[in-house]
Amino acid sequence: MHPDLSAEHLTVQRVFERLAFYRRMSLQHGRDHVFPEQEDLARYLRLNVRTVRRGLERLHELGLIATRRTGRNNRYYFLDPQPVSPPVATGGPTPPPENPSPATGQNVRSDRTKCPVALIGINEKERNNSSSSANDPKPAAADLFAPLENADARTALLALDYPEPLIDQAIRAHGPEFILRAATFCSERFRDKTLPPVKNAVGFIRSLFRDPVQFGWSLINGHWELPPIAAAAVKPTAAERVARQRQHLQELNGDKPAKPLPEGVSLAEEHKRRLQAARAHHERTDP
Repeated sequence: MHPDLSAEHLTVQRVFERLAFYRRMSLQHGRDHVFPEQEDLARYLRLNVRTVRRGLERLHELGLIATRRTGRNNRYYFLDPQPVSPPVATGGPTPPPENPSPATGQNVRSDRTKCPVALIGINEKERNNSSSSANDPKPAAADLFAPLENADARTALLALDYPEPLIDQAIRAHGPEFILRAATFCSERFRDKTLPPVKNAVGFIRSLFRDPVQFGWSLINGHWELPPIAAAAVKPTAAERVARQRQHLQELNGDKPAKPLPEGVSLAEEHKRRLQAARAHHERTDP
């Protein structure tokens, strides 16, 4: 859980964890933003759409996400606060603060939404070209927004409609890393429609937990490696479809080579004409 969300409502934390899980999956495909529908978030989190919308608005107020709408769905970007350089040790007394607060005499932390922030993946070029970025160490984005693995595993199984009372048992038995990889594997197979015929996702996941080898997984150095996604069927080109239709006409003509089509006559019209001729010939010869 993000430290800024420790005092927030549980629904806000769940919305952020779900977005963080989507982001980790998007990073595998080279994207650093997520664009889920609010209805999908509500269904996965078992909340209503209004509650999800309030949670997203609260995350905006805290400065944790930013939204851009370029199409049908909103794109949610995680905000990366600029790191503050540590004070240089000089050995002398610590100087007083420049702008003390009249009430406490200490520096007041500015609002998170007013801090200089950068959208990851949008103005990365400006950050790299700035003079301060060359000297100040920047923490990795994955270190700033890395939810607990157990929370990710629970969210992944809930997204696949896995029974909630059995989730903790599955995590203890197989570990959160294996659960996350299995959920990613199932999500990709469901999206590409390359799953074997099963009644539901739960039956497939349980079969995968029992014997990953039968689904093409391999145990390498103590880690289960996922098999590659099967290549989608290549659609035939227009020339290949015409060649198949010509071959079909040859079979109708008794394995004789098909005659060239007359000018301005389509293949379907020629096919229809030959079928009519064959039917007329059959009627003439039938006693």
